[in-house]
Amino acid sequence: MADTKTREKEDELVLARADYDRKLKLMEERILYKREVDADRKLVDLKHEHQVEIQTLKLKQEELNEQIEYLNEKCNRLMTENKSIRVNKDSKGDNKRLEEEV
Repeated sequence: MADTKTREKEDELVLARADYDRKLKLMEERILYKREVDADRKLVDLKHEHQVEIQTLKLKQEELNEQIEYLNEKCNRLMTENKSIRVNKDSKGDNKRLEEEV
């Protein structure tokens, strides 16, 4: 009889240990899952930050390209204007020299 009670207690102990191990394993899995989710969330946040930074840089690049285009047009206009002024000066000087020669 004592032997039977001892076996029952041992069986209960084995079941309790198995239940404890199962619960411990579930807790470990939850912790690992939570860490994985946190890592994924951090990765998603980092990707989002990079996308925002890329968009900001693209906008800045577009603004600078527009500014470059405007300045190139202005430079070309000024060069054309300068050339026409030089031509006018030279033609006036040539006219005066021709008049003096005659």
